[in-house]
Amino acid sequence: MSAGGALMDSGHHLVYQSLYLLGMPRALQAFTTRRVLLGMECEDTAQVTLTYPDGSLGFILQSWASSHGEGINGIRVLGERGSLVISDALYLDGEKLDSDTSYGDSFAHQARAFVDYVLRDRAPRSDLGDARNTLRIIQAAYESARSGTVVTWSE
Repeated sequence: MSAGGALMDSGHHLVYQSLYLLGMPRALQAFTTRRVLLGMECEDTAQVTLTYPDGSLGFILQSWASSHGEGINGIRVLGERGSLVISDALYLDGEKLDSDTSYGDSFAHQARAFVDYVLRDRAPRSDLGDARNTLRIIQAAYESARSGTVVTWSE
């Protein structure tokens, strides 16, 4: 019903987080496969390579095919001056800075942001444009995987 598998169902979190951190990519190429969960109609693994206007590359990997992804889980930003990892905690150049990542806490922060929006007229960190761009990227990734091509857009 969601018109997708691992990428649409849970990979969308990685897509909108990449939008928040890096902005809208200018192109992408994707690959999908169904190797383990063969009873599904859609992919159990998706890999998307994103190219940004400044020439940076981003990679999104979402898989339900293995429970051994600890070494690659989370968001990793690698640059000339250091690295940032957001997984079970926040790490800067390998040093753990913050571990406020419990599942329950995420809902408390979400509720606080909603209350701030409604009662205090504070702009949300994410808006409907972000949701639209998340779906654009996912749909483009599925098109790329189907066609075997790089998908680009000018906006």
